[in-house]
Amino acid sequence: MREVGSLDEAARILGGVVEEALGSSQRRMVVLAGEAIALAPRLASLYADMAGRRVDALFAADTIEGEHALYRRFVGEARGVDVKPLLYEQAEEVLGTTWDMLFMDLTEQLRPNDLGRLVELVRGGGLIFLLTPPLDEWPNRLTRFQRKLIVPPYTEGDVRRRFIKRFIRKLTEHKGIWVLDGLKLVSGEPYQVKGALKPRPVPPPKPSLPMKLYDMAKTQDQVEALMGFEGFLRGDERRVLVLTANRGRGKS
Repeated sequence: MREVGSLDEAARILGGVVEEALGSSQRRMVVLAGEAIALAPRLASLYADMAGRRVDALFAADTIEGEHALYRRFVGEARGVDVKPLLYEQAEEVLGTTWDMLFMDLTEQLRPNDLGRLVELVRGGGLIFLLTPPLDEWPNRLTRFQRKLIVPPYTEGDVRRRFIKRFIRKLTEHKGIWVLDGLKLVSGEPYQVKGALKPRPVPPPKPSLPMKLYDMAKTQDQVEALMGFEGFLRGDERRVLVLTANRGRGKS
């Protein structure tokens, strides 16, 4: 952990994260806690400037209404960014979409399922921003999600708040995640994954499918999937092929 002199200095430091993400085609996560949240629109504008184009961002929050909503402040200050607001209760509606940036307002709400659903929507080279309360205060706050878990005879005082404590610890332990708590840089360092650029896939020597299809493959897994489809070209009997893969592996 080290002190940062000002938000301007913090913006210069995190500008390196933006450049690193765009240059590596790998996602990066930035946690902005407390007063550091004010950097969110500035970093979004910087991303658009470095990308040399308009970029799209998803802004997820528990509420987007009211003059104090972080979404309103963000939209008014971000430049070169097309922003879509999203309430957490609508998270399922955006599954399957892809974005340059994701901003998650966690100041009032944190549901584990929302994190799992939304962070995977950011393309390679994109940025994920978590906007949180000051880290020393966050575990002591009760979210709406936590209040829903309380059933009689238990009260708010019985909530252990273990998830947020563990979540903060994990954010500071993993590479590729930068955590700025006010003017304190809690964790983060330049990070490049070795071997991130994979060798060009090798098609079969005499494919039954047109070679132009194999030329479109980006990975050897995709080549092998196409080879599996070649079985449909042999014989007259009916066949069924089931292709399963994680999101972003090129099934389409």
